[in-house]
Amino acid sequence: MANQSEKRVAAKNASRMFILRCLWAAFEGFYFLVIFLKYLFSHKLPGFWSWFMVAVANVICMIMFVYLRHECEAGKDLADSKQGLSQYFHDILYVTWFVQVMSLLSNKFWLVLLVIPGYALYKAITFCKKARQTGPELTPEQQELAKKKQERSERRSEQRRQKWSGSGSWSHTAHTARQPNLEAHSQASWRHTVRELKSHSPHTRSGNLKSPCRQSVHLT
Repeated sequence: MANQSEKRVAAKNASRMFILRCLWAAFEGFYFLVIFLKYLFSHKLPGFWSWFMVAVANVICMIMFVYLRHECEAGKDLADSKQGLSQYFHDILYVTWFVQVMSLLSNKFWLVLLVIPGYALYKAITFCKKARQTGPELTPEQQELAKKKQERSERRSEQRRQKWSGSGSWSHTAHTARQPNLEAHSQASWRHTVRELKSHSPHTRSGNLKSPCRQSVHLT
């Protein structure tokens, strides 16, 4: 089955290459026929720049045919736009032939060939931007390592968050637990102070000594 598929693709590619060669010959024949007829009736030939641009157009076509032949040797289907760059090569051939024929009306049509490098530059810039945004593709092993690293980082962040929240609750609990102890210590210190005052002043009346709850102490 694989050999039959390869043979079918090779036959289709050979047929397409033959059609492209025939089209090239037809466009070239039409161009030079019109030049010959113009010379017969007006005795004028195109200038130097016209012949130079015709040579450039034919060089472009030859380069495209070389690339298409390499695509055929690689076993790629020239009719499939998803395989390789064959579709772009076809477009370049069609644009070149169209411009060469239309240049019989005006040499300004040669400027249309600037579309080819302009479009190539646009595709290159778009590809570079896309590659920069997406970054290099990772293998399955690298993706697994990156996933594990992210999970470890998330666990550490969660542990730190729990640690800080636990320390905050512990400090609040310890503070609330210390408050009764501080009140008891304050009461004991007050009683000790009262006993010392009584021992040094026998005429001191205990009724004039008020508890800390009244916020004042009167000594007579």
